[in-house]
Amino acid sequence: MLDDATLLALLDEDAPYGDLSTEALGIGQDPGHLVFGARTDMVPCGLQGACRVLELSGASARCDAPEGTPVRAGTQLLQAEGNAGALHRAWKVAQYLVEHLSGIATATRALCRAADPVPVACTRRGFPGTRRLAAYAVRTGGGTLHRTGLSDTLLVTPEHRGFLPASSLTRRLLAAPRVQPGKKLVIAVNNEAEALRLADQADMLQLIHFSPDDLGRVRQRLDERPRRPLLAPAGGVSVELAAAYRDAGADLLISSQPLLTPPLAIKAVLQPAG
Repeated sequence: MLDDATLLALLDEDAPYGDLSTEALGIGQDPGHLVFGARTDMVPCGLQGACRVLELSGASARCDAPEGTPVRAGTQLLQAEGNAGALHRAWKVAQYLVEHLSGIATATRALCRAADPVPVACTRRGFPGTRRLAAYAVRTGGGTLHRTGLSDTLLVTPEHRGFLPASSLTRRLLAAPRVQPGKKLVIAVNNEAEALRLADQADMLQLIHFSPDDLGRVRQRLDERPRRPLLAPAGGVSVELAAAYRDAGADLLISSQPLLTPPLAIKAVLQPAG
């Protein structure tokens, strides 16, 4: 999930000048034991990274639950042993990692189940610097990635088209895949008229803030043509609306909802060994 350099940076961020409390109390060398448990039903994620954080801090750790497999509240997730200094240094970094990633993975799983069999792709709408973590959690939850950055896909938005003269728009759209060979052309549209006008140039239409009814009307019109692009609603796609989008004829759901989900609380018990 993350390399050691990244995990060490997380540890350094939390204790750049050491753990003042543990050092002041003189308990750093005392043996201790740490256990994480699920406070609620969840799809656990980040356990491997949490164990590695503990190991890098000097403790030994073991995952007790598989990532990506739903567990019930009360399930033990991991345990670690080591001196109090190592455990206190890594405790919160490891806990927050699991809590945040499990929240994303659990929300992704719920959205995928609601949309089944239509696939779900999550956006890159997350806090800057955390994209790799979020992408890992999305995939753990059963989703896929819409685009992880500007270098991934050929997505033409209304903001791009605003810079193109109407007289050359079709020519420029058709030329774009030749400039970026191997990339499918995705065109984002704001309304039904744009969708119908630009459909013949697109491999996929990204339907921004379309309701399920809006999508259904576009799908019906485009099904009458010899060739139809894939249809992917984006913006406002939630677990509550997933089935409606599926039934309206969506080929893919694009959502940011899992990335905005609150962390799922982990019960952590850190105490002296024995």
